[in-house]
Amino acid sequence: MSRLIGIFGGTFDPIHLGHIHFANTIYKLCDLQKILLVPCNKSPLRTQPIASAQDRFNMLKLACQNFPHMSVEDYEILRPETSYTVNTLKHLKQKYSSSPLALIMGIDAFNSFDKWHKWEEILELSHLIIADRPGFKQDTSEKITKILEEKQIGRAHV
Repeated sequence: MSRLIGIFGGTFDPIHLGHIHFANTIYKLCDLQKILLVPCNKSPLRTQPIASAQDRFNMLKLACQNFPHMSVEDYEILRPETSYTVNTLKHLKQKYSSSPLALIMGIDAFNSFDKWHKWEEILELSHLIIADRPGFKQDTSEKITKILEEKQIGRAHV
C-alpha cells in the first residue's frame, strides 16, 4: 500500500514558521509520502482572511519552496463558493487515486468536527491525524469521542 498523503488545510493568513514546523513534524512522525497545503478560499466556520486567496497561495508556494515533500493545492482558492473539506477530499481522492489520504488538524479544530459539513463522509474519504496544541484539550461530543475510541490506532508525542 502507498504511504499516506497528508492534507493540511487552513486560511494561512499568513503562513508562518509554526505552520511549516508543524507540517514537517507530522511528515516525519507519520512517515507521509508528502503534504499538500490547501489554502481555504471561503471558510464556513471562520471570518474571511485579510490577504486575498491568490496572495495566500503565493505566500505558501514561497514558504514551501525549500521543502520538496510539501506542495500547495489550489483547488479551494479557485472556487468562488464556500470551501467544504468533504468536496476537497473528493477532488484529491480522484487526483491521487493510488494513495490514501490523511486529513491533518489540531485538536482545537477536531473539537468541533461534528459541526463540519458532511463530517461522517470525511471519515470515509480520509484518515485523520489529530495533533495536540498547547492550551487546548480534547472536548468533543460523545459521538465523536466514541468514534475516536473505536478507530484510533496510535498516539505519538511530539
